[in-house]
Amino acid sequence: AELYGLPLQCVLQQELGAYLSYEDLSAFRAVVIFPQDLGLHKFTEHYAMAMPIWVPGKEWAYRLQMIIPWGMVSYSGSWRSNAASDEEAGVPPPGDPARLLAPSEDWPRPGSRDLAHPPYFNAQSAPYPLTKVAFWYEFSEFISFPGVQTFDSVPAMLSGLAGADLFKISGAMRLYRAELWRTTRAVYAAAASELAVAVATPLGP
Repeated sequence: AELYGLPLQCVLQQELGAYLSYEDLSAFRAVVIFPQDLGLHKFTEHYAMAMPIWVPGKEWAYRLQMIIPWGMVSYSGSWRSNAASDEEAGVPPPGDPARLLAPSEDWPRPGSRDLAHPPYFNAQSAPYPLTKVAFWYEFSEFISFPGVQTFDSVPAMLSGLAGADLFKISGAMRLYRAELWRTTRAVYAAAASELAVAVATPLGP
């Protein structure tokens, strides 16, 4: 920031040498996050604080992912059905390397393609699976949450930080967070009601 003559003080979290408390985090006026995954607690926590967030734009995010693949799309995993046991579900026994293989391309049901791309794939494969990464990135909070700022270069990031209306951005984030709280509370209330009814209902003979 000093190089570009901007009135900004940037602090790297790694330089602090410790995790910050929520009180310490709230002392900052904005945050720049370079996502290393599609879902990050630090993003959710900063958004809940209505702290303006800057993240790389889509194209830069894809390029960064090629260097450090996101964990969510790098893991393999085995999809399990509602079968009563692993044997019925066709899941290999513990210790079998096949247990960690990714599901087939027709996940979740053989013969169908409910999703354009299955959620498990090797992000480090060649050729680089750009279409799969781009597909799932569109579902991330970085894209879907209003008020999140993006940048395509370091100068653009610094310029955006220096010239942004941080109070306006925070206001938009607070409004959306309040709406999320209302809808989430309704979902959990409905789930709790169904659970209470199920518990109170006597079992048949």
